[in-house]
Amino acid sequence: MRVNAWIVAPLGIFVACAQPAPVAPPRPPVVVAATPSPPSDAKSVILPTQAVPANAATREDAARATSLFVGRPAPEFTAIDAHGAPHALADHRGRFVVLRFFVAADLPDCVCDANAESDSLWRMQEIDADVLAVGPFAPAKAEALAHKYGLSFTLLCDADRALAQLYDAGDAPDAARQTFVIGPDGSIEAHWPTIVPQGHAARVKAWLDARRR
Repeated sequence: MRVNAWIVAPLGIFVACAQPAPVAPPRPPVVVAATPSPPSDAKSVILPTQAVPANAATREDAARATSLFVGRPAPEFTAIDAHGAPHALADHRGRFVVLRFFVAADLPDCVCDANAESDSLWRMQEIDADVLAVGPFAPAKAEALAHKYGLSFTLLCDADRALAQLYDAGDAPDAARQTFVIGPDGSIEAHWPTIVPQGHAARVKAWLDARRR
């Protein structure tokens, strides 16, 4: 409110006259876009982007060249999944199979390593093949991991490491992380005896895409 004041002579009377302050024009309303809710089947854990080491592909290619499995028939097996259902390798004949051995995805002593491992497994879903991931855990742990990371492929339980021993995948992380590509005829076409989790799924996908051309 604005106030005008003056003195009326000669009476010396002080007069104050209040005038209403000018009214500012109304501002346009602010429109806030609604943020869509994530789908109910979204991955419950958002992993940080895993930087791919510069020499990852070179290291994996060098290890792959030393494999003695390539060209041999893949060892047959039957293992149970997260729900206790049996899965036999023979059931996938006629399709490419990516058999991925990995260590427990939630390593408490190395969060970065665990995230890289989980990120690699999650991206395995981008591969057009039957993906069978083998881990050293019981069905309850497999089911929890599948739900936590939104995995849609099969997790095979290998608590006693019998399947890992069949494919010569040792207990140490460097030996336990291995990937086999089994061809439609049941023979091993590619084998990564040592892998770098960051970017590994993309490199397997690139190999398969080149193989199919």
